[in-house]
Amino acid sequence: MKGRTIVKPLMGATGQAPQDAAVVRFNFESWEGVAVSNGILPRYGDLDAYHMSAGAFDEAVRQIIAVGGGCPT
Repeated sequence: MKGRTIVKPLMGATGQAPQDAAVVRFNFESWEGVAVSNGILPRYGDLDAYHMSAGAFDEAVRQIIAVGGGCPT
C-alpha cells in the first residue's frame, strides 16, 4: 500500500514529532484531498464536560487551519 499523505502526521527536522493533523489526498491522479485532525482535553472534562467538548472542537479546527484545510483554492 502506498501512502497518499500530503502533510504528514509527523513533523520536525527529523520527522519524528507527532502532530494532530494531516492532509491525505483521495487518489494519485489529483491533489484533491481531505484534512483530518483531532482535539482532546480529557482532564478538563472532569471539571466541565461542555467546555471540554467546546475546547476540543476549537483545537481540532485550529489544527485543520494550520495544515491548510478549510480554505478552498
